[in-house]
Amino acid sequence: MGSTLFDSENSQVGLIASDPTTDAQAGVSLSKPPVLRPCQHQVAGHLFEAGKAGSLVDDRGNFYKPLQPGPRGARELAFYEHVFCHASSSGSQKTRRTAVESEEEEGIDTRWNRKDIHLKFVPRFSGTIDIGGRKLLALEDVGARYSKPSVIDIKIGYRTWYNSSDERYVARARAKDEATTQASLGFKICGWQVYKHSKEKICRGSKSFCKTMSEGQVDRAFCDFADNETGLGPESVFGGTFGAIPQLLELHSWFQHQRMFHFYSSSVLIFYEGSAACPEDLNVRVSMVDFAHTFPAEGRWDENYLEGLTSLIDHLGLVAGDRCSNRACTDSPIGEVPPAPSSRKFSKNQDLLMVCGSFSSQP
Repeated sequence: MGSTLFDSENSQVGLIASDPTTDAQAGVSLSKPPVLRPCQHQVAGHLFEAGKAGSLVDDRGNFYKPLQPGPRGARELAFYEHVFCHASSSGSQKTRRTAVESEEEEGIDTRWNRKDIHLKFVPRFSGTIDIGGRKLLALEDVGARYSKPSVIDIKIGYRTWYNSSDERYVARARAKDEATTQASLGFKICGWQVYKHSKEKICRGSKSFCKTMSEGQVDRAFCDFADNETGLGPESVFGGTFGAIPQLLELHSWFQHQRMFHFYSSSVLIFYEGSAACPEDLNVRVSMVDFAHTFPAEGRWDENYLEGLTSLIDHLGLVAGDRCSNRACTDSPIGEVPPAPSSRKFSKNQDLLMVCGSFSSQP
């Protein structure tokens, strides 16, 4: 298990690992402890708020996501191990599971050829690490390559529940889907942030707006996300040679053939460089995330995900073609990134809920 070191000068925390094997597999060098901090470009999911422990990043391009307890965490870990053929880092040769063992336990078809998946769309997996008694997935920090990361989180699929769910879970998930655009459009915007040049700050779509967003407001959100106020817009961020649509079409092509997995409550992230002033500098990247509800496909297409992805591509194509000319994009439902909460307010998960510097809008 690793221990933590508080850096009072920088108000950040460095990880000191007690197990060289664990840290080597997690991509963490032992020559100098990495500096950990809350991920400022995470716009949905496990965030540092309301007393909850969120994801962390370091200064070496790694993203640390808390592993959920129970079968959800086991499924997500098994998926990453399966895709990357990587053993879980437990620090003990006796307790470490191989990828195949993990897959068999979770019911994943081990006959699947990992070369079939588009690894370019899945963040690199390096193993797991322990911090304060919590296990975290060590993943690629996709946002580390951007100086002003603009990112949107879009949950894919017309439904987030699956056939093996119990009745209570299905009822709860169905109600949430029908209360948002998940059930009507096949996708839901969970959050986004964009660098605004006029303010010289990163701003985010409000959480309340994302939870109550109607079909008519989806285009408005896409327009806000794609407008960094340098003259670029949806036609550049989504369309064209350098936009997100060509990558989404490549992912769509894979889903037309893959029969290994069914993905529920999984999102795609669209990143671009917020400081870009021309399409060539946008560096748009599409990434798949959140695999806690991923199941064996048993030879069947993932129609739910495929149809939701198709709807998203069609929708972005319309937005990119329209260029938001008739939309009130200046009336933006976004605000500046709020200050980070102090860990002194929290009593649980204290080793993760730590003072990690300001979360204020980034210049």
